[in-house]
Amino acid sequence: MSDSSFVPVSNRNRLTAGLCSSSFVYGFVVALLGVVEKPLGDTLQLTTEQTSNFALFINFPVLLMLFSTGILLQKIGKKVMIAGGAFLIGMSLVVIGQTGSYAIACLAFAILGFGGGGINGAANTMIHDLYPENPSRALNLVNTFFGVGAIFLPFVGAAMLATLGLSGLTIIAMCLCMFPAIYLGLSKFPPPGISERFEFAAAKKALSSLLVVLFSAIMFFYIALEFSTGMWSNRFFQVAHGVESSVALYYVAGYWLMLFIGRLVSARLLNNVSGSKLLIFAAIGSCLGLAVQATASTALLSVAGLWLTGLCFAPIFPTTLGVAGTQFKDTVGTVFGVTIGIGIIGSMVLPKLIGNTWDDADPAKAIWFLFGFAVLLFVTQIFVHIKVSKAPVEAEA
Repeated sequence: MSDSSFVPVSNRNRLTAGLCSSSFVYGFVVALLGVVEKPLGDTLQLTTEQTSNFALFINFPVLLMLFSTGILLQKIGKKVMIAGGAFLIGMSLVVIGQTGSYAIACLAFAILGFGGGGINGAANTMIHDLYPENPSRALNLVNTFFGVGAIFLPFVGAAMLATLGLSGLTIIAMCLCMFPAIYLGLSKFPPPGISERFEFAAAKKALSSLLVVLFSAIMFFYIALEFSTGMWSNRFFQVAHGVESSVALYYVAGYWLMLFIGRLVSARLLNNVSGSKLLIFAAIGSCLGLAVQATASTALLSVAGLWLTGLCFAPIFPTTLGVAGTQFKDTVGTVFGVTIGIGIIGSMVLPKLIGNTWDDADPAKAIWFLFGFAVLLFVTQIFVHIKVSKAPVEAEA
């Protein structure tokens, strides 16, 4: 669509503000377990094997929503998915903060996942409808607020858990979730525009390409790493270095902050470095950071490793999608759906692996699992760089 023929909807700025606030709320979903895993586990007297199940209950609904977004957009529309998703997240947070039951907590995490998946799928689709003249710029703007939300929750949690407790923190977070729920719920949405279903037949065809398999492997390792590092580092610093819970949460907030800063920096680096090369350097830095975190004799050196890891993680997700989109211009939607879906599976597998093998006598074992995934990520990215260098562009999967 040319700029001259496009007339934006009259309330585009209002809707964009609402999407930014919903992206902020979605950041809560990703950062939540890093804040509540240990205090909730202590309150309910759970083992780490049980608390690791929370990752399954959050991420499996997100995976389901990824595959059903197109159908749901047609059946219930974007307003219900985004405003309703924010409402579900808010209500789930209150239940998580108040419950004394493991089963109810698991149910609340599942509802949280459905809400987060609804926001993520519908909001990104709506951005394309609102900004068809330049969706990439708008996507970057809106998704910046995701990073702010992921930083905000552990940062505020560090200050409030000691005074208000988990219950007070989740009530405050719920109130913030109500803003996009009410604001967008009362807004007028434009008529439906882009609505693309996830086609399983097309996904099967895409996976016949070695390059798509490699991109999917990168997403599997990376999303598993990003999610698991944020989830388990809080417990690691408390057990391995005797750090107070509030201080450990500040360390985790710094991890998300480094991810945020790193994505701003990587945007400039990509002017001079190819995407596939940047991915290799990012993986090397991630391995180094995790090795430092696992082996450091002091908490400050260990947190430096964590923050270096966050900084190096930063470009991997968007750059992988960028390289994949360049390679598969004609099937970009399906390729993204396949790779991100497999990545979400990774975010269920690795947290569960760490939880099932956690040992308070050897908490560094968890970080070494992360290190192993980072090494596999590095090896996969080398293969991607070699294949992309030999075949610059493939039109179809």
